[in-house]
Amino acid sequence: MAAQAHPAIDSSPSPWSAVARAVALLTVAVSVLLTAFAWPSARSSVHDVPIAVAGPAPAVRQISATLDERLPDAFEITEVADTAAVAVYRQEHRSRTG
Repeated sequence: MAAQAHPAIDSSPSPWSAVARAVALLTVAVSVLLTAFAWPSARSSVHDVPIAVAGPAPAVRQISATLDERLPDAFEITEVADTAAVAVYRQEHRSRTG
């Protein structure tokens, strides 16, 4: 009978453990990236956005009250006489902000 040679035992880790490590590393990397991009949008809010409102006094009061109730300190509401005054307000505000 011929003598059979024993195959050399490979001491390197199995390919499945390498795959598992790669999947875990990629999962962590994707989670960090998603958190980095989602965090600012979850934490941002509006503050003192200028708005000019024209219309009958009761409607203007209702709009102002509703906006203040839903988003306090989010809007800087200015009451104006008519839509022409809104255009003037918008132009003045645009020139102030750059």
